[in-house]
Amino acid sequence: RPRPEPATPAIEKLALPAARHLAFDVGLCVVTTTGHLQCLASNNPCELDEAWPGLAKVDVVDGHCARSVDGTVRCWQVDRKSRTVGTISGVAGAVQIASSASHGCALLGEHQVVCWGENTHGELGRGATDTTNNPEAEPVTL
Repeated sequence: RPRPEPATPAIEKLALPAARHLAFDVGLCVVTTTGHLQCLASNNPCELDEAWPGLAKVDVVDGHCARSVDGTVRCWQVDRKSRTVGTISGVAGAVQIASSASHGCALLGEHQVVCWGENTHGELGRGATDTTNNPEAEPVTL
């Protein structure tokens, strides 16, 4: 007796705007072709959420930070509902970023790496550990 054909999964088209970059670390989001972070609403994934304030001209999102087209970096709190976005001082001309909920680093145009955030396990590359938050980016010593 023949086996039944497996069911074909349904494909659903999401109502997100035209995108140039996916940004899943903050929800189901994209960086739009106009450089804004746009997400689906967490309480109704069929609707767009409000655009994030303080995030314009975004080039790429990584973790809880965004690199703008001008090379500045803006990060936000883990609690997505607060939408508190702040610019990381000490970062200018970033060409690449990597970040998590607790810390981040940027590669600058002159091949220098700077990091900010928590340093409990020495993740900022400063040669020592500490339990304070380091909101300003400082060079990594290699």
